[in-house]
Amino acid sequence: VILADTTTAPPLLYVQQTQDRRSDVKIVSDIGSSAGAPACSEVDLASWLSKNAVYVVTPQEGYCPAFILEKYGFEQDGILYHVIEKSTDQ
Repeated sequence: VILADTTTAPPLLYVQQTQDRRSDVKIVSDIGSSAGAPACSEVDLASWLSKNAVYVVTPQEGYCPAFILEKYGFEQDGILYHVIEKSTDQ
């Protein structure tokens, strides 16, 4: 799952849909999402993290839901950031 902001969602969705790339990856955004992608809420995220890798494009206010910034940590993985459980020293 990639939680994309309004700037990055359109190009990600365009490539996924027109070039048939990575249909196994669900792109979730307020302005549009991949076919079959779930809505994003605190409850959904907790469930996703127990089953799948979840990424954000930018872990900064305005680009990532506030509840994620407050409750989770991030590890850079290439150009994306992997959402992880917040460690006790963060």
